[in-house]
Amino acid sequence: MRALFIALAGVAAAGVAASGNAASGAAREGPKMPHVSWQPEAPRQGDPLLLELRAGGSVQRVRGRFLGRRVEFFRWGPGRWRALAPIPAGTRPDRHRLRLTLWDASGRRRTLTRSIGVAEADFPTSELSVDPKFTRPPAAVRPRIRRERRRIRRAWQDTGPTRWWRAPFLRPLKSPRTSVFGVRRLFNGKLRSRHNGVDLDGKIGDPIRATNHGRVVLAGDLYYTGRCVFIDHGYGLFSVYFHMTDLRVKEGEVVHKGQIIGTVGESGRVTGPHLHFGIKLLGAYVDPERLLALDFGPEVAPDPVAAAAPGNGVPAAGGGAPPQASEAVGGSASE
Repeated sequence: MRALFIALAGVAAAGVAASGNAASGAAREGPKMPHVSWQPEAPRQGDPLLLELRAGGSVQRVRGRFLGRRVEFFRWGPGRWRALAPIPAGTRPDRHRLRLTLWDASGRRRTLTRSIGVAEADFPTSELSVDPKFTRPPAAVRPRIRRERRRIRRAWQDTGPTRWWRAPFLRPLKSPRTSVFGVRRLFNGKLRSRHNGVDLDGKIGDPIRATNHGRVVLAGDLYYTGRCVFIDHGYGLFSVYFHMTDLRVKEGEVVHKGQIIGTVGESGRVTGPHLHFGIKLLGAYVDPERLLALDFGPEVAPDPVAAAAPGNGVPAAGGGAPPQASEAVGGSASE
């Protein structure tokens, strides 16, 4: 009997040890695969959403759909995929479905769904007084405005599956913010638009820097925005810079993060010198400051601008297909 008791005790101890080893092994392995997460954890209207999928090494391609937009994922290290998706300012506060499609090397696919809650943002109202010609433009300049709108639409379409940007994003002007994203703007007493960016204070001639690597898809002097620059960062992500005094870059030019692209001015529809800084993602403007606040962690990809130097070709850092034009474009550069 004593021998039998000792044997049973040994079996029990071995079972406990095995259980403990399994538990510690599970802790080392991290979250169960596939695992979907997002930032910010409690998103609100106007946020850019950083999506992450941890799916192991068998997944070769990932595509998502959220709020009616197709979202292409790019690799972020072994077994990790990421994407940026917009939550437009007019999104209904509610829970919304994220649908992910995963392909393996053999072409087989599977689908995951998650529910993401979107909270209401508190967007203020602002009243501005500007020259009446900017609220009711004279007939003589209306053909110019129409041409410029077509030019802007073409710029929004000029994106593809090259992830130019590298984390983190930079503030283009180190100065106080004078107006936040999402403000409902009344020009001369009439509601005209929502503020689709942030205004940063500055003196005429202060240098403005690119928020990240990218390619200039529009640089010019437009009626409403004044002297402006549009930069494509890939995968339907653009940054815009309005009301400059002068431009330091040209259309088609590849720019580095932090490169001076122009200087602060008061051109276009303005009440004084400042920089209007905007971010457009898959056809929707999002809050630039919320993009700057995202915690991307360590960057995993090399600098794409060096790779795009003459003779090196252009990198395709993320792979996959570009966003569909109908889902990735917007028709206006409105502030």
